Amino acid sequence: MNVKVRFFASFREIARERERVLEVALGTTPAGLLADLAQEFPALAGLRANAIFAVNGDYVAGDTALNDGDEVVFIPPVSGGQGDRRQTEGSGGVPPHSFIPPASGGWAGRRETGGSGGVPPSSFIPPIGGRQGMYQITEGELSVEDVAAKVRHSSCGAITIFVGTVRDVSKGRKVLYLEYEAYKEMAEKKLAEIGEEIRSRWGLDRVAISHRVGRLDLGEASVVIAVASPHRAEAFEACRLAIEALKKTVPIWKKEVWEDGEVWVGLEGTGEL
Repeated sequence: MNVKVRFFASFREIARERERVLEVALGTTPAGLLADLAQEFPALAGLRANAIFAVNGDYVAGDTALNDGDEVVFIPPVSGGQGDRRQTEGSGGVPPHSFIPPASGGWAGRRETGGSGGVPPSSFIPPIGGRQGMYQITEGELSVEDVAAKVRHSSCGAITIFVGTVRDVSKGRKVLYLEYEAYKEMAEKKLAEIGEEIRSRWGLDRVAISHRVGRLDLGEASVVIAVASPHRAEAFEACRLAIEALKKTVPIWKKEVWEDGEVWVGLEGTGEL
């Protein structure tokens, strides 16, 4: 049977290609496939302990049996760093969908969508044009106003916006610029799942997240998140959840380029820089 392997970030740089179609035996697993490729690319061996796996756009355990036509991606640590990842039993870690942290303040500030104390029905009014374009990976410059406009509505008395920008110093080293890379199809799907988690927790349907990829210079925006709510408390909590979950579960990778070197964030302690 044949499977397609796609390479991103540090894996792409080691393999020096973006994708490859491989003929594999029945019963082949993502972890086994990575081990085989490490024979061809020895530098991959140093990354195996940090890799997690995706098949057809969903996280899977490393011992999952592959099927003919599957698309396999080896996921390096995402831009939140390897310390944020959870491991599963067996080969390879899987950040499950439920691994979305509580908003600031833990569960105490959580609002339920049903029963007493629920979020007012007006918050369920969907964005104009539906959810298309609400969760976006783009190479273009990000506009805070454009993202905010996607969630603005007369029923909402609060819009909370988070903007992540490129800073000039990281861990004491002067940063020249950043490079972001994403598994776009899966990343946009995971961003939408974050939106669904926010809707299930607080009943808020008006969420937009845009993340930029490519080269970003100092001061440029890498991510813009906007959450609209009838009241400010839910908007603040949901916006906090969105950025924390994005950093932990969405396949977006960040390379810091310094005056004296560069590194994919999350690989600092592996020896494979």
